[in-house]
Amino acid sequence: MRTFITALVAACLCTPAMAASDSFFLEGIFSGGAGSIDVDEPNAPDVDFNRAKVDLTINFGAVNTYAIPYNESQFLNKSSFLSLSYENLGSDETDDVINQTVVARKVFGSGFFITAIGEFDGNDNDDNVYEIRLGQYTDERTSTFAGYVINPDEDVKIYTVGLRSTGPVSSAKNWVAYDLRARYLTEGNDSEYAVHLGVSYYPSFRSAMGVSYEFADGRLTNSHETNLFGEFYFSKNFSFRADYTIFRFGNVDEDSAGASLKIRY
Repeated sequence: MRTFITALVAACLCTPAMAASDSFFLEGIFSGGAGSIDVDEPNAPDVDFNRAKVDLTINFGAVNTYAIPYNESQFLNKSSFLSLSYENLGSDETDDVINQTVVARKVFGSGFFITAIGEFDGNDNDDNVYEIRLGQYTDERTSTFAGYVINPDEDVKIYTVGLRSTGPVSSAKNWVAYDLRARYLTEGNDSEYAVHLGVSYYPSFRSAMGVSYEFADGRLTNSHETNLFGEFYFSKNFSFRADYTIFRFGNVDEDSAGASLKIRY
């Protein structure tokens, strides 16, 4: 982890002192939330939990926000970046859970890109997970990828694919973005698949609202997750976002709400 932090600091020192008014290099997101878990079993208590998360992203080149939805700027600029996140999940019933994620993406002139993802368990180093994705921008507003997840359990094989597209609809300032992803897992004779469908609507460049739905199905897994969000940019460099998430897994019901502040420079 120190290596990633050192790289992040070095990139900061190489960033110009100030981006142009319609562009940015750095992005920080500060999030918090709370929720509850209800297990449908006799005498099973509800569990309340809280979440705090910090994300820092460095773009290796100016990200222009002119005449496009602010939320789509990194995608439409085909940005290469390094992102680091730190998340703390806590409750009165269990010890805190620490999650750390590092994402690095390199986009080449042809539109081909490589994304490396590392998910680090701050409580147990044996649970670290890595993913490599190879992707391609098929046009200026659409990209696809295929990935492979390196899991600590050698018997588990996980493959991922995805497609993302965005563009204007009724007018130049009304945009829609689609995010489609699928995951396929095998372990011996067992298999599981999951599908994620997300739609974001931009009534203006500075506002966004959206919904995503993900379901997973397998011999031991049958889960459903729905997320609703709304976000508003008070300026090109500052936004507020609210989320509400519903997760169902067997006899477990989880509901949570959260809010985040985004700052760009």
